[in-house]
Amino acid sequence: MTRTGKIFYGWWIVLAAAVGLLFSIGPIIVFTLGVFLKPLGSELHWSRAEISLAFTLCAVMTSLAMPLVGRLVDRHGARRVAVPSLLLFGVLVASLYFLTASLWHLYAVFVLIGLVSSGSTPLPYAGVIPNGLIGVVAWPWDSPWRASAWAHSSCLRSRMP
Repeated sequence: MTRTGKIFYGWWIVLAAAVGLLFSIGPIIVFTLGVFLKPLGSELHWSRAEISLAFTLCAVMTSLAMPLVGRLVDRHGARRVAVPSLLLFGVLVASLYFLTASLWHLYAVFVLIGLVSSGSTPLPYAGVIPNGLIGVVAWPWDSPWRASAWAHSSCLRSRMP
């Protein structure tokens, strides 16, 4: 094997997946909710249980939307699902700035976040990373680099402060 100095395009796919996973529901909502639980409760006079219910609704909606996301990824491809999902997820997270003291507003936003964010979970990237490393459409276990690719794409997701 000779080195040409160029990076194999499959690793660019891994980098794109890593960035997508960095800005997904895991690092943005799941890993940081505990930090914002007390300030949200004291500022808007909600109990921890009420705020936690919003997160539960988000998780349930994400789970319910996953079969639809899988079908959309199979039909339209990962890019056409993940990119709009990440953009809408970002808009919904930014809309938390305009949160009112009404508890239904929190629940509505978190239900929408749960629905939209299912397209930014590792599911869309599950078929893209192995295929990008192989260079053809093949079964994921055909690639000797599959585990390494998943490790690299997931490492940014766990590096949130």
